[in-house]
Amino acid sequence: MKPLKIFTLILVLTFSGTLHAQFWKDLKKRAAEVAEETLKRKSEEKTERVTSDAFDSVFSNKVLSKKERRKLEKEGESPEVDNQENGNDMPGEENISVASNFGFEPGTKVFFEDDFSTDAIGDFPAKWDTNSSGEIFGINGEKWLKLTNDATLIASIANNLPENYTIEFDMLTSGLDERTRSTAMVELWFDDNGTFEKGKNKAIIEISPYQAMASKGAIEKYMNGTRNMRSYVGRDYREEIKGQSHFSIEVNGPRVRIWINTMKIIDVPRLIPEVGITNFKIFTRWLRDNPGEDEVFVRNFRFAETGEDLRSKLLKEGSFSTNEIQFDSGSSNISASSMTILNQIGQLLSEESSLALKIVGHTDADGSEEGNLQLSEQRAEAVKRFFSTQFGIDTARLETEGKGESQPVVPNDTPEHKAQNRRVEFIKQ
Repeated sequence: MKPLKIFTLILVLTFSGTLHAQFWKDLKKRAAEVAEETLKRKSEEKTERVTSDAFDSVFSNKVLSKKERRKLEKEGESPEVDNQENGNDMPGEENISVASNFGFEPGTKVFFEDDFSTDAIGDFPAKWDTNSSGEIFGINGEKWLKLTNDATLIASIANNLPENYTIEFDMLTSGLDERTRSTAMVELWFDDNGTFEKGKNKAIIEISPYQAMASKGAIEKYMNGTRNMRSYVGRDYREEIKGQSHFSIEVNGPRVRIWINTMKIIDVPRLIPEVGITNFKIFTRWLRDNPGEDEVFVRNFRFAETGEDLRSKLLKEGSFSTNEIQFDSGSSNISASSMTILNQIGQLLSEESSLALKIVGHTDADGSEEGNLQLSEQRAEAVKRFFSTQFGIDTARLETEGKGESQPVVPNDTPEHKAQNRRVEFIKQ
């Protein structure tokens, strides 16, 4: 082949290879762009579907079940809207049923209760105070108080809050979507000031209605005007606060636990300041003011005093004795009926990593003194093994001792008294 032809062929092949490489490079780049656009479009479609009017159907005249709502979301439909003046039929989700085993135990001694039954629709409720405004709405035959933006509500409780109590109320929301501000909050305040001024000692729980991503809510603690705690909630409860939900709050001294429906979102051992907390308040901020957007209603408030919980008693007093831990007769086998109290103590040990306990077994006077001493030691060891195997507690944090029948709390003269003497004692080390 002539040199000129060979040279020409080389040029053609080289140029073709370059074009070929460039072609595949451009194709790969375009494929990546298409994939990114597809993912973005799907994400937007999903967001639009999730935040569609199907979730804001609380203004519908029909109570929708969760199954019906999921069907509407899937089909991209919205229930009909039929608003009426100040008497809207506005159901939320299907009726809330709070399970009995989710950990919350309501107090029994009620000291404040308000379902707005004595208040007229359109009025502000008589048992509350506010620095803004608010009015009662009639919704499906029930009365709800609509929370206005940048407002503080104070419950008119006759006396200061006790040390141990529970608070329950229902919340109904409408119009929460991806455009709800990340700074929007419904805040629960426990403070030392009965006015609308900010107290120097207070605990604040921020409940975020923000829907674009998981909760931005937080907890704060102030002592003498200085904030010494702030932590984010860390639970994704967006779906829990859509429509109707039930709030359960348990305060035991400094400890606060909060559930939305049956989801526990807060459990903080030392959130409430230990000085002068007297009032409960609700504060709102950064909710959108447009009709149908970020609307929040509350009702069915119940405040009730409780006894001191195990955690508070043990951490504050340094010891706790119980006969709820039971064993098979004459044995160290733990009865199934003991699991509730054992799980509570096990959870406490898991959460308080620096806590060390001495476990002391006690018996009644039936049998020999030597046999009862040995049995009490074996029972204390059985409890220690339970915490080690079931909760992974380091055994170095758990010391055991048996006292047998040597330290009765009552005479061993009746079956009831003997049952009181058969007990397990926990002493903080």
